[in-house]
Amino acid sequence: MISHTGDVLLRIVAWTFVPDFVTRGIIRYLFPSQTSNPTFYRRTFATVIAGYLLYNIYIASTTTPPNFYQILKVPVDADENTLKMAFRVFARKNHPDRAGPKAEHLFIQVRDAYDGLRHPIKRFAYDRFGPDIFGWESCGTPRECVNSGLLGSIGFYIASTFFMGVTWLFGARDSGSFWRYVLFFGLFVTELSFVLAPSPHSLLAGLFPQRVPFQHVQYIHQLFLSVSIAIQRIYPALLPDLVDAQELSREVDPEVLAAATGQIAMLARNVETETRRMVVSDLRTLHVAAGVHDPKTEFVPSALSSSILDTLRTRAVAQSAKQRAARVSAHAGGPHAEEEKRQRHGV
Repeated sequence: MISHTGDVLLRIVAWTFVPDFVTRGIIRYLFPSQTSNPTFYRRTFATVIAGYLLYNIYIASTTTPPNFYQILKVPVDADENTLKMAFRVFARKNHPDRAGPKAEHLFIQVRDAYDGLRHPIKRFAYDRFGPDIFGWESCGTPRECVNSGLLGSIGFYIASTFFMGVTWLFGARDSGSFWRYVLFFGLFVTELSFVLAPSPHSLLAGLFPQRVPFQHVQYIHQLFLSVSIAIQRIYPALLPDLVDAQELSREVDPEVLAAATGQIAMLARNVETETRRMVVSDLRTLHVAAGVHDPKTEFVPSALSSSILDTLRTRAVAQSAKQRAARVSAHAGGPHAEEEKRQRHGV
């Protein structure tokens, strides 16, 4: 029996190759005169994608394994007495002593399920998370069951997020990404509604009245996988001009790049000029405060200036106003402010 992960991988591989193979076959054998017509190919490809999506939806809706209520042939809201009578009928027909060794596995599975469904909390958990709950150790209260079930669902969302991230990195950034993210969010909200507040009047409950919430969740997981891949593949075929425009918008215009480079260079020169003026003003203020009136102190020693400038050039221009305010405050604030200023400049 193919595991759930293996089934997902097979679906992805099928979506990758089957539509292209079918499209080329249709054009080659049914419309050979259109083999060099890209517009006809795109339309045919979009039609094949839509048909393959409908096929996957149909398969997903008809291949869901039956739940224990369906096996026992009772309604999903059956009471304990109804379950007991249904299990007795099932046991008479499918007991290994009567049906043979091949029926042993199914009989044991249904017997254990019946024992579990008689327990209200386990029945609550089974309806939402399926037969896996019978192997859980922490399911003594509805809250514990919900926590365990939601933790088990995280793997699907991690794998889906990883898959969408990989497709985004490898060139599918604009192929309906927005709608796939909307679909992903809708899937998450829908699953929470099935787990936390299942409604017998929901659309899926109306379409499949004998199914329980965990089967609806499995179904919408399959729908999400098929629809998200279909969106990714059909988007370029339906909107080729938009996709081409988006691809061109990623290219950098040389003129725009040159203009931006010039602006950056001008800003760098302004930063250097402003920083030099700030340093000269700061050091001149320190010399005046120290009582040194030698005209030589009007000039900054080159070694000290270079050292300070190399450090301050990395600061943003936005800090200049703040530093000017600090200088004015230090100049008018007396000996205490001057001492703080000397410590800040290492004097």
